[in-house]
Amino acid sequence: MPLSQPPDTGADSVKVQLASSTSTPPSFEATFLGPDGTTNTFYTLSNQNINPIHNGDRYMSHKIYLSTASTT
Repeated sequence: MPLSQPPDTGADSVKVQLASSTSTPPSFEATFLGPDGTTNTFYTLSNQNINPIHNGDRYMSHKIYLSTASTT
């Protein structure tokens, strides 16, 4: 994650969710989770600790959501 974003991007312009597995790489259909271990939250610059639900897993995938506050 970048340490800072230009002001035009707005708050939390980069959000991430993670999926992990012990035996096979997660697929696109995997359940991607945020920092509270649910699908309703996202990792952002302000909360960089990865949920321990992923501890011990061998494979990890991520989904990145990009947005901007700028209309130009």
